[in-house]
Amino acid sequence: MHVVNHLTGEVDEADSRNVLVESARIARGDVKPVIELNVDEFDALIIPGGFGAAKNLCNFALAGADHIIDPSVKHFISQFTQAKKPVGLIPILPEDAGFSGNLMGFNQDIDYH
Repeated sequence: MHVVNHLTGEVDEADSRNVLVESARIARGDVKPVIELNVDEFDALIIPGGFGAAKNLCNFALAGADHIIDPSVKHFISQFTQAKKPVGLIPILPEDAGFSGNLMGFNQDIDYH
């Protein structure tokens, strides 16, 4: 899929990026594929949303409402819910991730002002 130059907003169809390489660059640390992660090593899971998630964690960017979550990502999320560990999907809706009714948390409007 295309690469966006976030400095200019231009799309470079000829370029491609590796999610793990980009993740390591941003995190400046050791990153692993989700299939190598162990839920017991984490207290909670937070997944930021945005177009990157729509392109890399599922196929929403291409399929829209008919999208599917990457099976390894969906499995990792389900391990957290089975372990009764908190899962935060920001701003991905729990229903979109296929976990409606299985996530712990609150459904409240919060005024930060």
